[in-house]
Amino acid sequence: GHKIKSRHYNKFEESDLDSYLKQRKIKNLLFTGVFTNMCVLYTATNATTKGYRVIILKNCVAAPSDYEHEYGLYHLSLLKAEITTSKSIKLE
Repeated sequence: GHKIKSRHYNKFEESDLDSYLKQRKIKNLLFTGVFTNMCVLYTATNATTKGYRVIILKNCVAAPSDYEHEYGLYHLSLLKAEITTSKSIKLE
C-alpha cells in the first residue's frame, strides 16, 4: 500500500494525500485513528474543504480522555461529517 508521510496533525499538509486520492477517484473517506480531537479532526476538516465525503467511525477513533473524544466528535458533526460505527458500514 501507499504510505502517507506527514509530520502534521492534518495529513493533507505537506503530503501527497490529496493527489493520491484524486488520481484514484476516491471521494469517500472513512476515518479511524487516534486523537479524535486533533489528527482526526484536522484531517477531516481539510478533507471536507477539499470536497471529500467524510465518514467517522466513532468506535474506531480515540482520544486520551472521554471529554476530548466527545469534543472531537461534536466538532466533526458541525462539519457535516457522517458519524457512524464500523458495524453500520457495508463494503462492496
